Amino acid sequence: MPGRKIILALDVGTTAIKVLAFEQETMACLGTASEPIEKMIQDDHVEQDPKMLVDVSTRLLKSLIGAHAIEPSNCIGLGITNQRETTILWNKKTREPIYPAIVWEDKRTQGWCDRQDQKFKDLIYQKTNLSLSPYFSASKIRWILDNVPEAKVLLLESNLAFGTVDTWLLWNLSKNKNHQTDWTNASRTLLFDVKKLEWSKELCDEFKIDVSILPEVKSSSSDFGVIRQDILGSEVQVMGICGDQQSSLFAASQYCGQDRGCTKITFGTGVFLMQIIDEGQAYDQMFYPALALQSDAHAIIKAIEYKIEGVGKEVELRLNDQKELDRYLDRLTDEVALVVSKLPIKPAEIIIDGGITQNQHLHAFLQEKVKSRVIQLPIYNGTALGVGYLVNKGVRSDNGLSLK
Repeated sequence: MPGRKIILALDVGTTAIKVLAFEQETMACLGTASEPIEKMIQDDHVEQDPKMLVDVSTRLLKSLIGAHAIEPSNCIGLGITNQRETTILWNKKTREPIYPAIVWEDKRTQGWCDRQDQKFKDLIYQKTNLSLSPYFSASKIRWILDNVPEAKVLLLESNLAFGTVDTWLLWNLSKNKNHQTDWTNASRTLLFDVKKLEWSKELCDEFKIDVSILPEVKSSSSDFGVIRQDILGSEVQVMGICGDQQSSLFAASQYCGQDRGCTKITFGTGVFLMQIIDEGQAYDQMFYPALALQSDAHAIIKAIEYKIEGVGKEVELRLNDQKELDRYLDRLTDEVALVVSKLPIKPAEIIIDGGITQNQHLHAFLQEKVKSRVIQLPIYNGTALGVGYLVNKGVRSDNGLSLK
């Protein structure tokens, strides 16, 4: 692809890793490489191999460049979008993880969370706008510190590092082993003060987590260093990092008429609905608050989120029976439509993405049940498209993000 300026997006999900190439001017997808990844599930434990995440990501980056004859020097930026909350701790000297990645779906710390007093839970909500839950990273970190003896040794030696998946990949793929993350991923740890946009020492102390193991937090549109030359044949700059659901919301915001009320639904491993709302907007407590990116990438704004777990697995079980799949999608869209009806702002349109949207009946079922126009993104991988747009806006502007 001589002469074309290319943006690369690395999308590390829960069930697959994908790398996409976009042409900068049109944001048309020029090529995709993908590979399914495995989870290790036992009772309430859900884990992944951190080294596998690095190996597959590296292999796919190289594969995409080779298969589509992309000249590495034409790659003007790379973005990383990832499954959020998933927790990895590693030895900074050896780059070896000290325990498997504890995936966001893991519920082993439910009992610990339930036993914490209300004062602690109130402090968490005050700083993060989130409730104490095994879904988020902090209790997963605490579990590893309590149950993996190597963690305490490395902590005393100042050789222990924590990261969500984006940070782990950046550490392993970047030339200078950058230990960094962005606001959207940090905000899902229960350790990040979303008002001050910094790690909360008070929360870290309460969770008994040393601040020194946490990554530097930067705006989502930032210079995160360069990828090692041996991976792509050129030191491509990492110009954007964004949690997967905020990334797909950012993609949706490019197609909404305005930021306020912009609503997206991702149908993937789970169903994730997000809507951008006003600061101080009242909303049903069934929704989680979340940080989101303004459509011009120049500010952080407020959003709410709702999730339905296990949807991808249910769809997979019915792939060989169209009638049974249709019945499931019909029930699923009933549930989704009910959630939409509880949104604080009635959306003019709903943007949908995710692998399940490849099923043509899903769009029809949803359109019948909501009072908004349903629009499908140009590609079903809205998370990769979103971080691609984020990189593109960073290329075109030197401005960083600010709090709005």
